[in-house]
Amino acid sequence: MKKNIFFIAAMAIVTFSNDVQAQAQAKVKTLKTYAQDSALVKYNVADAAKPGICSEIIKKVESIDPDIKITGATEYAPLSRVEPMLESGQIDVFFCLLKSAERIKKYNYASIPLYTIKHVMAVRADDDVKISNYEDVRKLGKEGTVLVTFGSTLVKTAQAEKLTVDDSAKTDEQNFSKLLDKRARFFYGQDMTLLTAIKNAKLEGKVKIIEANFKEEPLYLATSKKLSEDIFNKLQADLEKLKKSGDLDKISAKYK
Repeated sequence: MKKNIFFIAAMAIVTFSNDVQAQAQAKVKTLKTYAQDSALVKYNVADAAKPGICSEIIKKVESIDPDIKITGATEYAPLSRVEPMLESGQIDVFFCLLKSAERIKKYNYASIPLYTIKHVMAVRADDDVKISNYEDVRKLGKEGTVLVTFGSTLVKTAQAEKLTVDDSAKTDEQNFSKLLDKRARFFYGQDMTLLTAIKNAKLEGKVKIIEANFKEEPLYLATSKKLSEDIFNKLQADLEKLKKSGDLDKISAKYK
C-alpha cells in the first residue's frame, strides 16, 4: 500500500513538473530574423570577440527576456532580400535598420535607437580631395562620382543631394574594388560599417575615410506589421531596459 502511495505521489510530481515545463515553453515566443550580409559591424558571427552590434543586442534581449527566442541571426541574407521578407511576414524582426518614409509604411519601428551612425565618404589614400559637405561633392560633377551599395537608404540620400551616383554594386567589397580601380572617386557609407570593412579587407593605407558635414542617423529594431502588438510591446520594453542600463551604448562603443 505504501509503495502505491509513493508511486502515485511520484507520478503526481512528475506530471506537475511536466505541466510547468510545458507552460513555460508555451510562453516562449520564437521570432525569425536574418543577419545582414556584407555588414560586419552589424553581424560578424565568425568573430566571437566582436560578433557585431546587432548580434550582441539580440543576445542581450534574449538574456533579459526568457520569453523571447530569436532564430536566424547566424543566417546571412542581403538587405534586398531581408526587406521583402520582413514586409510579407516571412521574418518577424530585423535589428538595426535605418528609417525612411517608404520603410515606415511597410514595417513597425520600436522607438528606442539602437545606435547612431554618421554618413562618411571613403576615398583612395592618395586622393587629397578636400570636401566639407554635399555641395563640395556636387560641384565636382562626374569627377565626383559616388559609389553607394545597392539597397541602402543612402542611395536615396545621395540622389536627393543631386550627387552623381553609382549604386550598381551589391556589396561593400565590390564598391571598395571599384574605388581602388578608379571607377569612382567616393564611396558613400556609414562610418562604423566602412571602418570595419576596411580593417577586415586589410585596406588600411589604400583607403581613407573623410568625415564631413553629412547626416547622422539612428538605427532601430524594425518588425513585421503582422507581429502581434503584445510581442512588439514586449520587445519595446526590453530595449527600454537595455537603454536605461547603458548596455546599448556599451555595445556600440566597442565598434567605434
